[in-house]
Amino acid sequence: MPTSIEEAEAARIAANQPQISSPAIIADGYLTVGIMSSSVTAPSCFQLSDGSIGGLDVGLAAIAADNLGLKVRFVRVDSAAAATDGTCDVVMDAKAGDVEGVEIVGRYEESTVAFFHVGEETVCSIEDLSGKIVGVQGNSASQYMLNQSNISMEQREFENLNECFDAMASGTVDFVLCDAYAGGYLSGIHGDMAFCGCLEEPTSIGMAVSSDNVELQSALQSAVDRAIADGTNGIVRDIWIGGMSQITSEGVIPGVTIDTTGTSLAADTFDANAGAQDGSTAGANAADIG
Repeated sequence: MPTSIEEAEAARIAANQPQISSPAIIADGYLTVGIMSSSVTAPSCFQLSDGSIGGLDVGLAAIAADNLGLKVRFVRVDSAAAATDGTCDVVMDAKAGDVEGVEIVGRYEESTVAFFHVGEETVCSIEDLSGKIVGVQGNSASQYMLNQSNISMEQREFENLNECFDAMASGTVDFVLCDAYAGGYLSGIHGDMAFCGCLEEPTSIGMAVSSDNVELQSALQSAVDRAIADGTNGIVRDIWIGGMSQITSEGVIPGVTIDTTGTSLAADTFDANAGAQDGSTAGANAADIG
């Protein structure tokens, strides 16, 4: 007799027993994950139409927990310091140097300002961009950085990034410049667009764990490595950022320079409800943010 779905799932659970317990984690059987309030936006984490939460942070945390044989629960936190004070085991969307007393493991995102175009992933040259029309959100950090660069383009301002990408889809603009992962999310919705170079060296973002909790650091990194090896990490990236590759220093446009003097402006914004994501990659063991 063939194995039923229920039997297969029971066998999977039995084979995936908890690999870590207290005091390395706060509550036995659970990985308690902090979502920073400032990060509650697509594609990192946002509320879906059915009231559940989804996004890149949610999906990757759920997979890491599953690989550790744990369920996951999410809590709102104000900073990565919550990983050191007993609030949670790990905090998503953290950068090295944000706070003292934490280590960053499982790096999964890169913070940078990037160009997107209709076509395949590539790295454009300054010559490819010069004189072309670029869509930017008016008074945004991305527009400010472009104005401080040595790239000369005709700018078209829009209210938000949704309008920028819609304009590129219609052929009104040749490129869009914005936060890399917001761009990955919206280019994934359109389906025929991709990253084509960034203006600055990317800053790595990952999971913050207390510096004293060496056991959890090692276990969590192993869980992330397993997700990369078995392809589940890539599935989550496909859903939430269109499968955009991780951005390295090789993604920086050759010869670009930025005048860093002055004051940066507001961050890019967009309507997270514009996409067709259904939250299916949030993870079967995902929970609401407490």
